[in-house]
Order: sequence, then structure tokens, then C-alpha cells
Amino acid sequence: MDYNDYKEKERKSRENAIENITGISKSYFEALCEACSKIGDFKNKLLGNFDFLGALNKSSFFIEADFRERVTHCLCTDAIRCLKEMGTTIDAESEEMLGLFLYTAYVVGDDFNMEYDTLLRIDSVIKSQISYYVLLEDFAKQFSGTSNLLISSLLPDGSELFQQYHILLYRWASLVAKADGVITDQEQAWLQKLMTPSPVPAKPIQTNNEEPINEVDAAREDEESPLDVLHNMIGLSSVKQEVETLYNFVNMQQQRKKMGLKTSSVSYHCVFTGNAGTGKTTIARVVAQIYKELGILKKGHLVETDRSGLVAEYVGQTAIKTNQIIDSALDGVLFIDEAYALSEGGDQDFGKEAISTLIKRMEDDRDRLVVILAGYSENMKRFMDANLGLQSRFNKYIHFPNYSEEELYEIFLANLKRYEYTMTPEADSKLKEIIRIELEKNDPKFGNGRFVRNLFERTIEHQANRLAAVPSITPEILSTITESDF
Repeated sequence: MDYNDYKEKERKSRENAIENITGISKSYFEALCEACSKIGDFKNKLLGNFDFLGALNKSSFFIEADFRERVTHCLCTDAIRCLKEMGTTIDAESEEMLGLFLYTAYVVGDDFNMEYDTLLRIDSVIKSQISYYVLLEDFAKQFSGTSNLLISSLLPDGSELFQQYHILLYRWASLVAKADGVITDQEQAWLQKLMTPSPVPAKPIQTNNEEPINEVDAAREDEESPLDVLHNMIGLSSVKQEVETLYNFVNMQQQRKKMGLKTSSVSYHCVFTGNAGTGKTTIARVVAQIYKELGILKKGHLVETDRSGLVAEYVGQTAIKTNQIIDSALDGVLFIDEAYALSEGGDQDFGKEAISTLIKRMEDDRDRLVVILAGYSENMKRFMDANLGLQSRFNKYIHFPNYSEEELYEIFLANLKRYEYTMTPEADSKLKEIIRIELEKNDPKFGNGRFVRNLFERTIEHQANRLAAVPSITPEILSTITESDF
């Protein structure tokens, strides 16, 4: 046995020992951490959404705290509400408390990270947090009879941000429900409620979604055609060319149809490949509007989902859940992010049921449903190669390259302009340096446009902290970003 084999055997042995002691597998732990991390990321989106902050400012939720603390408390109160609705007791000995601890840890701490072997000491850590959970539980009791969670009540019903929040909460809550190995009827009822929020409006409300940087605000969407919106986006030259070609081809086929000429068989479904933050969701929205403009779709709305929105926990339930999502997308586009996750659960996983249901509905509703699958390039290639039923229905592939250093810089400037900020020359130089250093790391998980958005949000937060000590604020001071704000 060589050294690497020895280390691998030692690692597996240690993981098995931790699982035997704690009763928590590493795969479950990592899935829980990922779900909580995404909710932590979502907090930063909320802090960068001025419409949401305006609604929060008018509310009575934790008025004694600043915005960051108020959003944190609201998110954590919603987590408590989820647990109570599922019948969980807030007790250090409860098996579901690991999920609550990780949730609050990732929401409170921006850079929080926890290793698997830390589970050996987790009981004492959870006990130290019980008093905080009890305080939140008392506050959550005030809203137990209402239909919406705190965060949901501050977001427009049916908006993309509203739906995304419910999807993230569902992903987390469904994992927590599995902690004791049994999903009760009460837990199932609450999970179902999380996944049936208000219907999507015909024209989605513009929010800071998964790819918020290169988007176009609602006012411009009302004034411009989908192609104008496409051309005004930063970068993505190869993607723009692909979408234009798609537009021209579909347009000509429609013209031939109107003139009574024969038309080619057209598949409107697409596969988007590329790294995170490269504009896939934004382009999907543009494609939906193009199909509406050309008469392919009546509504042209976009319904976003992922594995957690399609796959259920019980035999026979996945088809019902998948059909509900598809029903909400009829006459529009169903966008499935990280679609390959549907086939990564093994032979007994219910993801295959979701795929089969999707294929059937694509055939049954071929005149009312367009599907766009998205994800990392290599993962999507393996996924499509392994699913011939899907492969035969998708012949349009669009790859989304990473943004260049200059494009990332331009995206940041676009955000400054959009929210009426300016930078000092020193700040401008600092921004370029930050982007250059980040790209030099060559991190495969680099967030592209998402990184810029987070950088912008943090920058204006730092500016707000700096200006809190300034006695006299002028519009110029309020609109200027300095080097120290990065």
C-alpha cells in the first residue's frame, strides 16, 4: 500500500468513526452545510436590495438593530418558525438542532466554515446557543398564525427573490426533517407549504437573483425589445451571437409558417453551460421574452428551480412535485439550475422519476413549455450523455465563458451608475487591483458577476459605516466611494 492509499484509508476510517459516534454521515453534513451556506449568501443579496431594505425599514422587526442585524434576526426567526411548524422542539438534545446551529452560524458569520470532525464537539457548542434560540422562539410565536415568514412578508409575492427564498428554505428544511430518519406528515405538510408560494407574475419583478449583475431593470425591459436588452449587457459576446442566431432562425421559421411554406422541426429547449455568475439566469429570461415576442410562448415568464424543487422524499411524490413546478411554467420557460444533480443520487434516488416526468411533460405540453437546463460544463456533459431521453430533445447548447478582468470592472461601474455612486481615482485603482488579484487566484469556484455583486454590496456597507461618524452629510459625500470603502 502506497502513502496515498494509506492516507485515503485513514481518512475513511476516521469518517466512519465520526459517523458511528455522532450518527451523522459526512454526505448529510456536507449537504446541510451547503444549504446553510446558500442562505448565508442570500442574506447578502437582501442587504444589497434597496426595495427590500425599504420594506424592512417600514416594518417593526427588530427595530433597535442595524440593517445587517435585522436581516440576520429575521432569517433566524424564520428558521425557528420552520422547525416549530414541523413539530421540532427547541432542545439541545433534539436531532434537528444541528441543522439550526449550522443555519444560524452561516447566516451570522459571513466567513463561517465547519469541518466534519468538529461534530465530535458539537453538543457543547449547540448548548451554548440555546438561549439565543429561545429568544427567537418567543419572537416567532407572534407570527405562528400568519401565512408568510418574516422575510417573505417583505418581498413581493411571486417575485423571483420570494421564490428563491422559499426554495432555499425548502432545501434546508427538508434536510433537517431527515435528521431523525423519518419525515412525518406534519413535516411533509410544512415542506409542501414552502414549495407552493404565490404564483409567478407574467412579467417577473426585477430582483437581485442568482446572477444579479448583468441584469436590466424593469423600466428598461418595458421600453426595449429582448434583443436590445441582450445587446446592452456587458461582455458575453459569444453568447449574444448564439442567442441572435436562435432569434433569427426561429423568426424565419415563424415567417415561413405564416406564408404557408414548409418549416423545419424546431426544438426550443436549450442547455446552458458555464461557471457560476456568468449570466445564465439573465439570458434565460431574455430567451423567454424572445419566445414571447415571436409568438412561441403566450406569457414568456421564467420559473427557476433546481433538484430540491423537483425531487420529493417519498415514492410517488416526486412526480406530483415536478408536475406542480411544470404547471407553473406553462406558456413560459422552466429553468432548471444544476440540472445534473437530478442524476447524482444513485439508482434508488427519486431524481430519475423527476427526469422521466419532465420528459413526458415536454412531449405532452410541447406547444406550451420550453425547458432550459443549466450547470457547470463538465457536469452537464456527463448528465446529458447519460440521459438519452433528454439528449434527443436538446440540440441547442450555449456556453457561457468567464468574464474578463475588464468586463468585471465594467460590471462594477454599471452598478455604481445604477445606484448613483461615484469613485475617487484612488478607489478606482483599488477596484482594479482587487479584481486582478482575485482572478490571479484562478479559483475554479470564482463567482464571476456574483463576486462583483458581493464586492459592490460590501463596499457600500463599508461606506455606510464610515459615514456613520461624519457629522454633516451632503449628497456628494453620500454618493462617493473612497479607497477605504473596499
